[in-house]
Amino acid sequence: MGCHKHHEVTWKEETGSTDTYFASAKADYPIEVKFLGQKAEESVVKVHNVMGGIEMSGSIGNTQLYEGTDAAGNITHNTKGTVWINSGRIDVGEPVKQSGGALYGRIISVAGTGNLENINIAAGDDVYLKLKSWSQAGGEVTVNVSNLAGAKGRLHLDANSGELSESGYRWKLLDITNSSSNGDIIYAGYNAIEADRINLTAANGSIYGDGGSALKIKAGQNAAGDDSLSASINVKAKGDINIEQVEGNLRLGRVYSSTGDVTLKSAGSIIDALPEEAAAKGSEESRLQRWKNIGLIEGGNSRLQEIKSRLNQEKGLGSYAAWDKTALLYAISESILQKTAASLDQTSKKDPNVIGRNITLTANGSIGQRGETKEITLTGILAKNADGSYKNANALNDLKTLGQADVTNVTLRKDADGKQIAVIDETQTLGIQQTTSNGQGKINIQAAAKGGQGDIFLQGREEVSLEKNFAGRASKDLNRACI
Repeated sequence: MGCHKHHEVTWKEETGSTDTYFASAKADYPIEVKFLGQKAEESVVKVHNVMGGIEMSGSIGNTQLYEGTDAAGNITHNTKGTVWINSGRIDVGEPVKQSGGALYGRIISVAGTGNLENINIAAGDDVYLKLKSWSQAGGEVTVNVSNLAGAKGRLHLDANSGELSESGYRWKLLDITNSSSNGDIIYAGYNAIEADRINLTAANGSIYGDGGSALKIKAGQNAAGDDSLSASINVKAKGDINIEQVEGNLRLGRVYSSTGDVTLKSAGSIIDALPEEAAAKGSEESRLQRWKNIGLIEGGNSRLQEIKSRLNQEKGLGSYAAWDKTALLYAISESILQKTAASLDQTSKKDPNVIGRNITLTANGSIGQRGETKEITLTGILAKNADGSYKNANALNDLKTLGQADVTNVTLRKDADGKQIAVIDETQTLGIQQTTSNGQGKINIQAAAKGGQGDIFLQGREEVSLEKNFAGRASKDLNRACI
């Protein structure tokens, strides 16, 4: 007998394919790109170069616009997801810059050790922008926001935190423009926005904080060199502007609303940061030289003076006599000393610091800034010694100073001996202009220094409303006739 075993083997064959994809990005340093999450609102695009700058030549993020509803049941149109751009923590100073395309997302965070240049954002109804500088030297930021078709394009701005947990450094320049069709700029951070110079533009919207409160800033206190606006706040909006300086003085460049109200508050004083305008008449030295060139004053073009004398004699007018330069400067200065309504001419041709419908300024110090005064004795200033020299050896320089003074800063008084004295007050006024007419707008000014009353120095740089409310030493220091 034997034992027989039967083995049966069944083969099953299937044919399929596997596709493998390879992609590469050429870079001098490592670049990390991650796509996380499956839902649109959870998607994240991260671009991180730990050793240098980043240049974006195309669009990044989810470009789709999603329709939804807000808490009040209103229909919304928003992008989704997060775009996170970070040039690293090693302070090499290379920029993050956008040379093409735009960033798309509900949350956009951009950080760098250098400048953030020309960052373009395509926004839905609301976009949340977080900016951070890793540079102790301070970088410069330029951001442009525009809305996708059918969306409002509101920008919620946080310029001091972002998704990175560490604190960043303040910016030298923060320049944000929202050109969206209905685009507000809204403060959305826990800390105040910090930059030496802050420029904000809402071409078709308003600028304010969450819930209609103030947008909180820490703008610069000390200008760099001759650039007075290097430490300042400059704002343009179609609608309302509401800004609070939470530390130090509020240095105003130009804060202009074309149709809305302007509300400004400062933990310190509110002062003018606009550069002093160069007098259209030029310096006194250049004027004297021109007068010499045309033979108007002594010591100039003798040949031209001879010709003028001959012409005068031919017309029976006698010999031509050139002016004494000091006497001529005094004559020219009479329009300053003898002020009229015409010479005041709206008080100043300098740009206003604030333009708005209703203007509210609140300071824990002063509004405007008290300056030094210089006194020039006018009585006898043209008196001469026997040799023809002036008894006052400083007469020419004094008249040069007087000739360059703003007419609104010069007053006349008499001393105990009856001598007439010109007083030049270098106090810096704050310039305002209202967009309303017929007394429809209001100006509300409050200044309180060290628990008491602060000084108020205002200049109307156009016609403004007569309905005002002043709290401070306005009765003494405010030039009411000028506003």
